[in-house]
Amino acid sequence: MNVDQLDQVIKGITSSTDTKKYLRTISHWIKRIKESGEYTVYDEKEKSNIMRLIELKLVDAKEKTNSNTLVIIVTLSESGQELYKDFFRTGYFLKA
Repeated sequence: MNVDQLDQVIKGITSSTDTKKYLRTISHWIKRIKESGEYTVYDEKEKSNIMRLIELKLVDAKEKTNSNTLVIIVTLSESGQELYKDFFRTGYFLKA
């Protein structure tokens, strides 16, 4: 998936023409996950953002129990890797 495709998907989901906020949030998470290699989600607030990335098939997730707490470990999917490259190619990380 590239940035333009993601923009179209977001427009379809939200029925909004202004997708900057959504793209900024997604790019934040894509970059954060890429830089750490894998990201462990403990916080419920983060969990909702990560679930959206899972729905968009941008990350692969594994659930794990850690001290009686369910955590989600995510890595970028192939589509997420492509999106990460396109964010850099288009200079999106510099604009955001």
